[in-house]
Amino acid sequence: MSLSPLKSTSAFIDPLNEPIPARAALLVAPLTVFFILDIICICLRIWARQIKKASLRLNDYAILVAIVFAAGYITICWIATDRSGLGFPIIQVPPPQRVMTQKLFVSAWLIQCWANTFVRLSILDFIAHVFFVKTFRRIVYFFEACTVAYLIACTITWFAICRPMKYNWELGPVALQHCGNLNLKFLLSAIFNLILDVCILALPMPMLWSLHLSSHKKASLIFVFSLGIFVCFATAWRTYHVIKFSSPESKMNFTITIVEDALWSGLEITLGIINACLPILPPALQRLSNSPYSGLSLSQHREQRRIL
Repeated sequence: MSLSPLKSTSAFIDPLNEPIPARAALLVAPLTVFFILDIICICLRIWARQIKKASLRLNDYAILVAIVFAAGYITICWIATDRSGLGFPIIQVPPPQRVMTQKLFVSAWLIQCWANTFVRLSILDFIAHVFFVKTFRRIVYFFEACTVAYLIACTITWFAICRPMKYNWELGPVALQHCGNLNLKFLLSAIFNLILDVCILALPMPMLWSLHLSSHKKASLIFVFSLGIFVCFATAWRTYHVIKFSSPESKMNFTITIVEDALWSGLEITLGIINACLPILPPALQRLSNSPYSGLSLSQHREQRRIL
């Protein structure tokens, strides 16, 4: 029997009684896997601090805050998958579940902003502890200020762009009369995200290249710090999907089209947490493997002894 128009309630599915659609599974499955890897990396990070008999620093606390927000984001994705009809064509999703999807991902956007901010603050604070050149530290502090300013701007925008706030998730043309330019909000946020990620990726490279190490060890260190390029890729691909989602055609079937944006937003968070932990893990990895530090160890040089 073919599906009837929107007004026929017989066409609607009950998300609680339906199997998870493949499209939604492609959202929650990889995010859950990477979140588990995040937890493992953070546990190894804390263990590495204990091995070196070093107290936790600001960058450690920042990444712990980031993992809490990451958990919140992934929880939202699971709720949307299980209860709001995410991944089903919108004509099959009951109106209350459509509104639920809107509510969940309006909240997810702000949570994603907070998670990414604390990931970046963790990385920047770590870099500031590694290199003690005054001019370089001022540059790091500048990017920390930009990161905090981005978070403040996103938070204010989230509360202020639709008045009253319920129009953030209300459907229909009336809601647009009570909101600012939502497409511009999402696009500017994604672009500024990408700029920050690229700048943070490039920031330590000149300092790493100037270290008095063998070419092999220097290349190994640069490789570890360059893994942030995967975060930049996730951010860039998410920016593409933000632009794609802004089209009227995509918004008309948002229970399907929002999945790609949600996936890459989540990968940006989870990959960022892994990237923030990698440079600190060698002591724990060495203890696990019971082998000498590899060329990736950051403790082999005087300029890096204060990392742990």
